[in-house]
Order: sequence, then C-alpha cells, then structure tokens
Amino acid sequence: MAIDVLIMEKEGFIRTFVEKKQSVRTISGFEKFGYEGKQLFNRKGVELFLDYEYFSSLIDNLQKKVMGNRREAHLILPFSTTWYHTLDVEEVPKNKNEAYEFVLWKISKLIPIPKEQIEIRIDTISLSRELTTLLVAVTYKTFIFDIEKCFREKGIDLTVIMPPTIAILNALEPYLNGDAIILWLKENGFSMIGFLKGIPRYIRELDQTLPLEKLDTELYSFMSAITKSEGISLPERIIFFDELNREELIKFLPPGSTQVKLETLNIKSGLQTPDFEKFVIVVGAAS
Repeated sequence: MAIDVLIMEKEGFIRTFVEKKQSVRTISGFEKFGYEGKQLFNRKGVELFLDYEYFSSLIDNLQKKVMGNRREAHLILPFSTTWYHTLDVEEVPKNKNEAYEFVLWKISKLIPIPKEQIEIRIDTISLSRELTTLLVAVTYKTFIFDIEKCFREKGIDLTVIMPPTIAILNALEPYLNGDAIILWLKENGFSMIGFLKGIPRYIRELDQTLPLEKLDTELYSFMSAITKSEGISLPERIIFFDELNREELIKFLPPGSTQVKLETLNIKSGLQTPDFEKFVIVVGAAS
C-alpha cells in the first residue's frame, strides 16, 4: 500500500509518500507547501474558516510537483481543530443519521462550539458482547466541508481524514495493549493520550509550545485527571516522541519512560535529513 499523506498546519502542509511492503514501512520523501507567512485558517468568534483560495493554490502546486496521476491522499488535521471522545454503548443505531444524532446527544454539552457548527466522525475501535467503544472526532463543519470540497474539485479522494494524535495509533499498536500515556511534543504544539486497556480514553492537544520546565506539571495534571475519573493507579508506561530530539527531555519524565525509535517500528527511509525522525508520527496514517 502506498499513499500521499498530508500533515496540515496553520501556515501550510507537509506532504510525505508512505509505502508499506510486507512489515516494513518506507517514507520516500517529503515536501513543504505554503509557509509563506499566510494562515490557512482563522477563527472568527466560535467558527473556524479555511482560506479556500490559498489552500486551493497549494493543492494545485502539490499535484503539479509530486502527485502526478495519483488520486488518493490521507489528511492529518492540525492540533486545536478537533476534539475527541470515547463512548461505551450497548447498541449503536444502524441508520447513519440516527447514529449521528445519538452521539451528538451524548457529547454536545462537552463541545465548546455551537451545535450547528459541529461535524462528527465516528469509528468503532473496540467491540465486545456487552459494549461497543466508539471513537468520536469532532471538528468545525464549515472548516472540514471546505477542505473536502477543495480536494473533490481537484479530483483527489481523501480516503482518510484524521486528527494528528489518532494518526499514530497503527504505528504504536504493539505497545498499546495495556495502560500507558503517549506524549508527543511538536515544535509548535503537544498532545497527551491516556490509554486504558489499549483504548485511547483521554486526549489533550494544544497548538502551543510546551517548555520542558512545564512538562512535569502538565503531565501530572493530565494523569491526575485520569486517576480521579477512573479510580485507578497511574499508568506506569510513558511512551514519548520529541520532534526536537532533545536529550535532556528524559530528565523531566518519570523513570521507565520509553522513547520509540524508527528501528523499533520497523520503518526505513531513503531520506538523508535530520528532520526525518519527527515524521514517524505520519506512518500510522498509512498503515
């Protein structure tokens, strides 16, 4: 399987080509599009608007420069444009509209945007005889519809659209069969995911830099919220990614924290660039 994966950020997006052969994933290259001082999207009150003309021009450049005749892509949305929830339900309505209304009724009070601006995407992530666990991603309706419209007009099928944190799940699958905290530090943002019995129950993402001296405070606050809600002991495993590859990071984390390397995930690349390691997150999107 081979696919173009686009990582969308405020000022542009990064494209990488991910291919999977047998058990080895290969990233063959990446290109930046945009980053010219313009913003791809802006908030106005409680709504989020895409700069459609600018975004469209970047997709045109993408097609001319690297996509050729390929007509499929995966898109990873930026931090701060989505919210997540997991729901355990006994039964999910089979009708799509009924399922949408059912989930909206369950979570609408938790979402900080008006009901008419909410767009929900639902995936089943765990199924047992008693309960079905749904992973619900929520974003702005106008924002996501404009993105989909732009790609559709270009003849590109967005086969997968996902929040950035969810993009790592497939790549990390061997590590997540129990309780763990996943910490992802980006240059301009960070996320924390709390896994309980392999299911992402708690997710926190912000599009702002997290200084290392504040890391332990954020981590403690996040983990305390989990233990208070679940009545359990703190997860002992902390798996982390740091885009800046700072050696001193380990000093700010609890003993036993694990840094996942490319070799561990069985990923290879022909790229010769110190920036490559940060894109390990993308691989989960194309698994």
